[in-house]
Order: sequence, then structure tokens, then C-alpha cells
Amino acid sequence: MTSTPTLTIDQTDELILKACTPEDGAIEDAEVSETEVSYFFESGAVGTVSRVRGAVQITSAHRSR
Repeated sequence: MTSTPTLTIDQTDELILKACTPEDGAIEDAEVSETEVSYFFESGAVGTVSRVRGAVQITSAHRSR
């Protein structure tokens, strides 16, 4: 049985920092699971990074990217 390689937290941090905008504000908190990291910004935006695919999504009540 082989396990799927996952990104490190440092790698997901780099991806979310490249994807966020100044309007998102600073990252206030994060939650880590085996498959993704969720980032919570001061603006209320929430970003998720897949630790398997490296896909990044940032959403807020006002917009979705």
C-alpha cells in the first residue's frame, strides 16, 4: 500500500500567500488536516489549499475566486 504524497505546511503557506490579495488582510488562523489546510483571513475570507493537488481557493461573503 502506497500513500499519496502531500504538501508540507510550508508549501501550502507559500501557495496561499501567492494567491491572496491585500484586501484579504492578514491570516489570523489556520486548520490543518491530512488533505487540506484552511486559512482564515481578517477580512472574513477563507482560503483552502489542497495538500494533495496544490489547488487554492479563496472565498468570502462578497466574492469568490
